[in-house]
Amino acid sequence: MVFDEVARSEELYYPRDGSNHMFWWEWAVRYNGETHWASEFDVIKHRSSRRMAYWVLSNGDVKVKIRIVARDPRTIYVKYYIYPLKRDIGNIVFYQGADFDIDGTMDYDTAFYERRTVYAVGEEGTYIGFRSINKRPIGWHVDDYSDMWSAIDEGQLNNANYYYGDIGVALAFDVKKRGSIIIALGFGSDLRDLSRALRVRLSGPMGPMT
Repeated sequence: MVFDEVARSEELYYPRDGSNHMFWWEWAVRYNGETHWASEFDVIKHRSSRRMAYWVLSNGDVKVKIRIVARDPRTIYVKYYIYPLKRDIGNIVFYQGADFDIDGTMDYDTAFYERRTVYAVGEEGTYIGFRSINKRPIGWHVDDYSDMWSAIDEGQLNNANYYYGDIGVALAFDVKKRGSIIIALGFGSDLRDLSRALRVRLSGPMGPMT
């Protein structure tokens, strides 16, 4: 997975010589009634190596520290630490959104929400999903990709559990005044493989795995 200067991405290859499964990955924070996207933040510090990347970003109101670590070929951990720079910043809500194009196609993915996890499967059976390993989401979104980005912008996620088409998925977390969110992004060749990568027992549309 390749990240840009503010930890967004449009490249996720799994396996490494396989298809690109990501159209767009972006985070945002919402406070005082407005959503502020990663693109609005300036880079204060950035360094990276083969398996780790680190950012310090600021938009003048809020500072976000990000650390990304690839633990194994199936899992990437993204840790966000968010805190205000001004006293008049109210409670902060953090959003992580993803427009997946699994197996390199746009219109034939199926997305789900289950056990605090959003995930999707493509036509060829590749599974990709993410969840927080340290915080319960206060909302989630499973829908068309365009509606998903609009929902984040408006601060109104749909809490749906299923969508088929050109999918977008998102999770929302209440940071309050400051806090950390650790996102596990996992990949698998089947649902069991994804469950292992994310360390959660996912059932899928057919019920619990045997």
